[in-house]
Amino acid sequence: MSFPFMDVDDLRRMYPELCSSNPLHILVYIHLILEASSMPQQNVELVFDTKRTPAMVIQEFSVKSHKQIGDVYFNELEDLNPNTGMYIYTCHARMMKFSGMGKSRSKKNAKQIACYELIKSAVMMDRYKDFHIHAKTKEEALKILEQIKPPEDDPSGESLAPAQPVNWVGRLTEFCAQNKLPAADYSFDEHGPPNQRTYTACASVGGMKGNAEAKKKKDAKGLAAQKLMQLLEPVGQVDSLRKGTDRMAGNGGELGVDDDEEPIQGLLGLAGVDVSKAYLEQEPQKALVDVLKDTTRFQSNYTVSYRDLLQPSTRGRSQTLLTIQYSKALPAPIVHPDGSITPGKVDKDAPSSHNYVFCGDGTDSDSARDEAARAALVHLLPFKGPLNPAPPSSAPTQ
Repeated sequence: MSFPFMDVDDLRRMYPELCSSNPLHILVYIHLILEASSMPQQNVELVFDTKRTPAMVIQEFSVKSHKQIGDVYFNELEDLNPNTGMYIYTCHARMMKFSGMGKSRSKKNAKQIACYELIKSAVMMDRYKDFHIHAKTKEEALKILEQIKPPEDDPSGESLAPAQPVNWVGRLTEFCAQNKLPAADYSFDEHGPPNQRTYTACASVGGMKGNAEAKKKKDAKGLAAQKLMQLLEPVGQVDSLRKGTDRMAGNGGELGVDDDEEPIQGLLGLAGVDVSKAYLEQEPQKALVDVLKDTTRFQSNYTVSYRDLLQPSTRGRSQTLLTIQYSKALPAPIVHPDGSITPGKVDKDAPSSHNYVFCGDGTDSDSARDEAARAALVHLLPFKGPLNPAPPSSAPTQ
């Protein structure tokens, strides 16, 4: 058996185990080394089945080739899709000269798509053998890679839009403000055991109500607002509510009925008299601030701001938007018979602050602001007695 010429000192440096000075031993080592090198290498072929994900392929490649995958990070978009209310996640994967990007409605799927695109970029650069994809051509490698392609979804979420994509609570608030109706009131009720809790919500404007039930309190509130909107959107219903409010203001607080109309039952509930006082208030802007200063109902961190619109309405009247932010007063502390004092019970589900927007129009900016303030008073009432009680008259009785 013949061996190629090889310097013994170089061989000992390459293989320290050849420390024996016996030339026969050195020849045996050379024979074993050459025999091993002449044997065909057994490459570990990746099995591209449904159990192997692109992330697993990259991880295995990183371990076997002693290379580390580059930065993998997620970017949660703050601008949500207004039609679906869903987040969109973006993942970038980098390793050596390869890179990939994935978008999905879930972080996990976005990562898998990014890893798949990274491997695909290696295939397009004829580097598919680096990932042990045994193929003769680039096209054949792409067909093998297709077997581990992650499922794709619509990143915008339009194809799988939820059953309630519209913010019905905000839409109802805007609708009431635009049509000069009282703001909607919401009430909730819970049913079932803690592990199967369901919520029932009721949204009401005047005597009209919308009820809905859902597993989440937020969903129940939105569905109730949606059902109430379906009742209020017809022009006849809005006109009836507006006419009822106007008649109350014109009759000094008494609900009048025209000869050709049916009486509106339950219009504005028990707050009817107070609503009329709000619309008869001569200084509604001042009265609104006085109401918010009531420390028994509100905290002192309220804000009131007006924004006059530059463009007049279609009727040439001035328009303004009134924004109110307030927090309800904390419940009074409980005094026990033994003299101890404990804080009042706080509703954990109640929001920490409330934000409302009211609109108003008038012949000028000041009158438009007064109209918006009256709409806000309708929302904040009822109160006991008039907003600004008149001083007692000193005229003698007849």
